[in-house]
Amino acid sequence: MKSYYKLIFAISILVICVLAILVFVIKIPIPGFPVKVAIKDKVGQTKSVNEENQIADVPIAAIMKVIKDVGFKKGSANWENGKLNQLLATNDGVRTGEKSLALIKFTDHSLIRMRENSSLKIYANKINDHLSKNVYIEKGNVGFNISKQEDDEFRFTLPTMIASIRGTEGYFLITGEKTLLYCSKGIIIVTPTYGAKENKTIVGGTFAEITNNGTVSQGQATVQMKTENSIINETSFLDTNKGAMLVEIAAENNITSAPAGMVMVAGGTFVMGDAYSSSSLPLHQVTIKSYYISKTEVTQGQWKAVMGSNPSYFPTVGINGPVELVSWFDCISYCNKRSIQEGKTPVYSINGNTNPSSWTSGVIARDTTAKGYRLPTEAEWEYAALGGHQSHGYAFSGSNNEDGAAWTNDNSGGITHIVGTKAANELGLFDMSGNVREWCWDWYAPYSDTEQTNPTGPTSGTQRILRGGSWYNNSNGVCRVSVRLNVNPGDYYYDLGFRVAEDY
Repeated sequence: MKSYYKLIFAISILVICVLAILVFVIKIPIPGFPVKVAIKDKVGQTKSVNEENQIADVPIAAIMKVIKDVGFKKGSANWENGKLNQLLATNDGVRTGEKSLALIKFTDHSLIRMRENSSLKIYANKINDHLSKNVYIEKGNVGFNISKQEDDEFRFTLPTMIASIRGTEGYFLITGEKTLLYCSKGIIIVTPTYGAKENKTIVGGTFAEITNNGTVSQGQATVQMKTENSIINETSFLDTNKGAMLVEIAAENNITSAPAGMVMVAGGTFVMGDAYSSSSLPLHQVTIKSYYISKTEVTQGQWKAVMGSNPSYFPTVGINGPVELVSWFDCISYCNKRSIQEGKTPVYSINGNTNPSSWTSGVIARDTTAKGYRLPTEAEWEYAALGGHQSHGYAFSGSNNEDGAAWTNDNSGGITHIVGTKAANELGLFDMSGNVREWCWDWYAPYSDTEQTNPTGPTSGTQRILRGGSWYNNSNGVCRVSVRLNVNPGDYYYDLGFRVAEDY
């Protein structure tokens, strides 16, 4: 009997030893048994984390703006094109190329703005219901606006420092073997990666520069640093049906800044058309390049400033009401005159002449290389009305509720209204489903089911495209984003206006 117990005891010891080897040496996870693994962070320091605390594949941020060449990497997968509303979780990476920019928004509403040639990765752990966020910036110029963290932690790890942040704004700039940190407001605790590794406190209006040997330089921020911060982090807000929508304002030439009163629409591919109306069929795939389009319909005041008079049927609405009673030809003339007035290259010409004041008759040609004001193409209009990359697929521009998105015959009182008083769509564009119908460049023709790239419509026709519905239309779906209308280009009506576009 004693030999039996000795055998059982020996087997038990053997099993315990095998389990210990599996768990602590080979690191095979045992159900219900938390495993500690050693990992190296990006600055070469080894630390322990509990695997139960990792929140891989749980989104903690999203890409909210993409300008030009932005890349996204899911964990250890290959790089791919970054897209708007791309969700980001632990180990996901984002990078920007030449003349490109990305805006990242976290679940706590903290914001990170990546300027060109920047690269970062996102990590997160959750311990006792508190979220620890760590953004490793590998290179580049990155602005930040971090919300107050309460008991959570928000940390940046860079090649020469670790920065702990709670409710702070500023930016990082990595150049060669040193990193510059500018703090616009709040307090940042900085620990050099190398050297003495002593904590340093950076307060609003100061900076710290840390080299790869741990040398720290601190001081009052220069005017250049303050200007750089305003370029990266300046923001404004537009009221939408979903509350405040963040719109970035930047002063980088040819990268993020849009002309006054315009919105940059990032190019992309979408399905054009809708089964609601036979004229909007067949559905077909369209790819268009980036462009600018005006936030609102052209106002009576804008028209008079360029053309010298106000043709509108509703002048009592005021200078901020949409101009109407304008023909397609009138709109073409306005675009060129405004371009000339503002020093831009006119888009349209008749027999090579771009000055509408001396036009008599002839075929209007469009110069596709000119950067002046023009009418949007039908595809550009629909893509912008849908919300571009940020589209939620609403039936009306910015909403599935026609009353919330548009001035129609049901709520207008039989007149036009000041532009921008209904909710904006996902891009911050107003009145694309109502107030006044809008001229487009294209001649009318039935759709085809072939894929198209930057379509501009038929080369000839008898009627031009209208889009958007108006104060005159009943709630019968005419104001839907996809509905097409067409009239003679010389016609003008008291519910017909336009908005302008411009090449990017």
